[in-house]
Amino acid sequence: MRWARSLGVGVAEAVENTVVVCTLVFVGIFCHVRNAFLAIWQEKEKKPSPTTLTMHRKRVEALQMRMRQVSQASARFDEATRESRWGVSAGGGTTGANKSARTTQTTYRSTGLGLGVKSLISYLRIDTLRRLAVVEPGITYEELVKICGLVGMVPQIVPEFRHITVGGAICGGGCESTSFRFGQVSDTCVEMDVLLGNGDILTASEEQNRDLFYGVQNSYGSLGIVTRAVVRLRPCKSYVLLTYRFAKSVKEALQILRDYAGDTSVEYLDAIIFDRD
Repeated sequence: MRWARSLGVGVAEAVENTVVVCTLVFVGIFCHVRNAFLAIWQEKEKKPSPTTLTMHRKRVEALQMRMRQVSQASARFDEATRESRWGVSAGGGTTGANKSARTTQTTYRSTGLGLGVKSLISYLRIDTLRRLAVVEPGITYEELVKICGLVGMVPQIVPEFRHITVGGAICGGGCESTSFRFGQVSDTCVEMDVLLGNGDILTASEEQNRDLFYGVQNSYGSLGIVTRAVVRLRPCKSYVLLTYRFAKSVKEALQILRDYAGDTSVEYLDAIIFDRD
């Protein structure tokens, strides 16, 4: 009886240990599977999806229609301004020209049509063979770097502030620490679609509409609105090795910059000047 009782206790302990081990194994497998699904989901969330050409065309067509409405409203405002400037009334007499002009301008500003490009914020295509990115103007460099980094690429020039948009950098003279190799951001753009003030859209590049292509660059949107841009990419790695050099004079600093600029292994070059105080 004592032997049977000991055997029963031993079996019970063995069963209990087996249950504990099986439970631990199940929990471990569950956690592993859960973490794998979370990683996949998070990666999916981090990877933005491209905008289809159909969606892009619809957005541009809506913007184009809006531009034509603004153009027509501007034409009516200009006509009203000319009439008020000359002070011509319906009865043939004169009116207070300055007062009328101010009233017309105030009315136009309060009832005028706005023009926004907030819908054009995605990318259309990443061409790794030609090292090109086809994007909408409102996409930020933070998003573009994230997208291009998935295929081991990066824009030739990446501005310092991550919320700068591609369209803003092209039209606003953006530059950064790779500019000693590639120039300004506008110099890395090979083609763009431009919405003009009358509502027309022209494709501009070195081969077609050259005057518009070079005129829009650094124009701050005064000649038209970029609705699509094609910018150059370059290969990139995960990390950058930084080297600091100190100079005691402007002459010495310039010589250091020249030396580094002539070194083909240097990809980024930047300098900071501190006041003596």
